[in-house]
Amino acid sequence: MTAHGSSGVNALDNALDILQALTASGGAGVTELASQVDVSKSAVYKHLATLERRGYVVRDDDGTYDVGLRWLTVGGYARQRVASFHRVQRSTWEMADETGELVLFSTRVDDASMPLYHARGERAVTTDSYTGLALPLHCTATGKAILAALGDRREPILDRLAFAPHTANTITDREAFEADLERTARRGYSLEDEERIDGMRGIGVPVTNGRTGAVLGAFALTGPAHRIDGERFTESFPELLVNRAREVEINVTYESATHD
Repeated sequence: MTAHGSSGVNALDNALDILQALTASGGAGVTELASQVDVSKSAVYKHLATLERRGYVVRDDDGTYDVGLRWLTVGGYARQRVASFHRVQRSTWEMADETGELVLFSTRVDDASMPLYHARGERAVTTDSYTGLALPLHCTATGKAILAALGDRREPILDRLAFAPHTANTITDREAFEADLERTARRGYSLEDEERIDGMRGIGVPVTNGRTGAVLGAFALTGPAHRIDGERFTESFPELLVNRAREVEINVTYESATHD
C-alpha cells in the first residue's frame, strides 16, 4: 500500500488505509498495521488512539484493534439514502419468506458488488456474505446482473477486473464472460452456477430507474445447488425475482419523476 504524508488530507488517507487494513484482516496490532499501510508505528498508534476515542475503533485486552460499532451509524445512514430502500427492503423479505431461501439486494460500489440488505427464509444457509462486504462482480449473481444492465457503460469496469478464480466454475476469460453478460441481458436475469462458492447457486435481477437509466443495484436469490436446481434455477425463481424487480422499478421511476 502506498504511503501518504503526515498532515492534512494525507493524514486522513493514512487513517482510512488503517481502517481498510483492519477490516480486511479482521483485527490487527500496531506493528502489523504499520507494515500493511507502510506508515510508522507511532503514526499508526496516534491514528488508532483518536479513532478509539471517537468509537470508530475498539481495542481488545491483548492490544489488538478492530473496527468499532460507531460505523453502523454512518453505514446505516448511507444505506437509507439509496433510492426507495424501503421498497427494496420489503420486497427482499417477501421473496425470502415465499421461497425459504436467502435473498439480498446489492449495489455496485467501485468495482465490487456490495450487499445492502439480506433477508433469510426458513431454509436459508449461512455464507460469508454480510451487509457492506465488497464481493467480486464477475462471479456473483448480483455483480453479473448489474454489469449486464450497464450495457456499453460496463467496458471501463471490465478493463479493471482481474477475473480471479474462486472455484472451478468461475468464468476467468473476458470474452467468455462478456458472452455470459449478453445472455444475461437478453433473458433479464443472471445465473451464477457455483462460480464463487462451491455448492451454491444464485439468480440475479437488476433494478434500474426507467426514466434515467441508472442501474440502482440487483436482487439475488442464493441457495445450495441441490435445492436451486432444474426449473427453480431457470424458470420459477427467476420469474419471481424479475416480477418483483419490475414492481420496484415502476415505483422508483415514478417517485423520482415526482421529485423533479
